[in-house]
Amino acid sequence: MTDTPDNLGSSDDNADPQDRGENSTSSQVGTALIDGATFSNKLVHYSVIDGLAIVEGDIVLGTVEEVEHETRLRQSATNDSITRGIGISGSRFRWPNGVVPYEVDPNLANPQRVTDAIAHWTANTPLRFVLRTAANQAQHPNFVRFTPGSGCSSAVGRRQTGQQNVTLGATCGTGSTIHEIGHVIGLWHEQSREDRNTFVTINWANISSGNEHNFNQHITDGDDIGGYDYGSIMHYSRTAFSNNGQDTIVPKHAGVQIGQRDGLSTGDIAAALALYSPDPDGQWSPWFGLGGSQISAVSVINEGSVTDIYVIGGDGTLYQKWWDGSRWNPSDAGFHWHGDTKLQAGSLSVIGSPGFRDVYAMNQSGQLIHKFWTAADGWSQWFGLGGVCSAVSVVRVDGVTDIYVRGQDGTLFQKWWDGSRWNPSDAGFHWHGADFKMQPNSLSVIASPGFRDLYALDLNGQLCHRFWTADGGWSQWFGLGGVCSAVAAVTTGDKTDMYVRGQDGTLFQKWWDGRQHRPGPTDFFWHGTGLRMRPGALSVIGWKGFRDVYALDANGQLCHKYFA
Repeated sequence: MTDTPDNLGSSDDNADPQDRGENSTSSQVGTALIDGATFSNKLVHYSVIDGLAIVEGDIVLGTVEEVEHETRLRQSATNDSITRGIGISGSRFRWPNGVVPYEVDPNLANPQRVTDAIAHWTANTPLRFVLRTAANQAQHPNFVRFTPGSGCSSAVGRRQTGQQNVTLGATCGTGSTIHEIGHVIGLWHEQSREDRNTFVTINWANISSGNEHNFNQHITDGDDIGGYDYGSIMHYSRTAFSNNGQDTIVPKHAGVQIGQRDGLSTGDIAAALALYSPDPDGQWSPWFGLGGSQISAVSVINEGSVTDIYVIGGDGTLYQKWWDGSRWNPSDAGFHWHGDTKLQAGSLSVIGSPGFRDVYAMNQSGQLIHKFWTAADGWSQWFGLGGVCSAVSVVRVDGVTDIYVRGQDGTLFQKWWDGSRWNPSDAGFHWHGADFKMQPNSLSVIASPGFRDLYALDLNGQLCHRFWTADGGWSQWFGLGGVCSAVAAVTTGDKTDMYVRGQDGTLFQKWWDGRQHRPGPTDFFWHGTGLRMRPGALSVIGWKGFRDVYALDANGQLCHKYFA
């Protein structure tokens, strides 16, 4: 992934949108009844351009014939043609798994603008674009086709009509193509938001006759996403549809610019993430810091309102902080020190239950060591459990503590406490064989009664998985895609969430919904460029409806984001 370039637009994109072809207009104006995600039978006006019904200059409702036919059907079905109601679900307009199949018309001039615009969306959002071919067309019955024509225009969201066109005229450069793809994935124009009159003034007298409808706020697709974004690539320019060269839109905040076509703004990226988030019923917070520096490992547990965080500090010793339900202890950015025992960087796992904590790490010789806390007696000393290891992940189910480590040769080993003794012995481990070698500090285990699920990274960085059931024993390892350098998994009910550090240092996610891996068997949802993480340090906790991810930034500061 790459950061947004300073300028992706051609010289045409830096011109007024009217010159770019996005603000197409016509003396022919019609009316239609339409549906959206949160409304039905809504009356709108449209311009007729090349046989298409177009609103807001570049948003295609369909052909005039199609729109007129649908309007007649809606008028015959109701006596109140403009009543609001619960319309079709917003998911109808989303591209499944964030994958947009596309074709490029061979007659389209300068197809590089399409290639560059797609590369820009791919580099900055979780959206993926798949070229539709004869070999895969059966898999992609609904698709976008970039075609030549008058001006720039597109429908908003997936139409489920088979082919839907993005029209690109000669003056539509890379920036305008990025804008039109914004419509394709489901974004309306920024100035059509419900809250727009708080941020801009519309000078109706300066709008050319017959184009006033392009400034109405009747085209809304659900609630506004985030705050108003003057810098959005989806915003009109100041002189859009002007009849005299004077401003039709004036920002209420001095000094701001509107109508850029250089590239996606931070707000545009956030909007795409919101539309294609892992769970449409919730939303991720931004990352925020919790203190520390040069931390090399983190492990977190949760019990009710208490969250307990353990880290290996820059000096190689153990530190702790905790959330008691109302504040961070010992302070917002502070940590409690556990003494001068030196630990191996990057290897830490903690489990807990009411009144108990168990911390597992490696000393600097690679031996697995353990200390525990009870409410009655406080913390024990560290004691050794054998081995020469470089990763550890621990779970406890029904009184059994299960420990998995990466051995010196890169293969998987296991030991367990059955309630009375360590198995296979106090310092011994059960070997899982030589068929799978993993990266250091890349191991996560989740468990429930009768089940274990192991996630690790192979030597190429691919996320791999194997599982154990009480009835069937251990499965083989199998790949789940990616090129990663850290993994943390969590499960609640039938849903398992896997978080990884990608090759570029940012956070990616995939999940098992009880039937299949999403967003695809080897695909991941991208969490954006909000944090570049240190390798090998990632921890997640979760319960129904919530996820908390902890990671380290490039300076080793502990950082946190959550989902609700």
